[in-house]
Amino acid sequence: MTVPGMNIREIMQQATLELVKSTQLKQRLVSCFTKYLQHINDAELPPALRSELNSLRSALVTAEPLPGETPVLATVRKLSFEETERFAHRVVVLFGDIANGVGEQLTWAPQSAAPVMHERRRVPRPDHGENVVPLFAALEG
Repeated sequence: MTVPGMNIREIMQQATLELVKSTQLKQRLVSCFTKYLQHINDAELPPALRSELNSLRSALVTAEPLPGETPVLATVRKLSFEETERFAHRVVVLFGDIANGVGEQLTWAPQSAAPVMHERRRVPRPDHGENVVPLFAALEG
């Protein structure tokens, strides 16, 4: 399922903008997941980023929910602040990779609920003058 009328770049941009709202980070992360990340169709992502998105999504639904809770809410509730920041960071990095035309390999070290970035290697790609991520432009528009 996809967010109606939005391409992958727009979905990830909105997911990233969800993370900069004025609520608590854990609330923002849950909202980011439920409004955007869970609705992304894997086929829309470049193959190099599919496993990263799937890893991120599956890591955010590992906890057993209490009555009335969703798995993502239960998982995020149990995260430390540092783990929550790492997940938010992964969303922003993923959006940056999509916005910049991918071309990067990401390697993550698996942990129970919050993988940590180990290494990020850049693969050369042509510069088309589009390396600026339009985060602030979206806020103004």
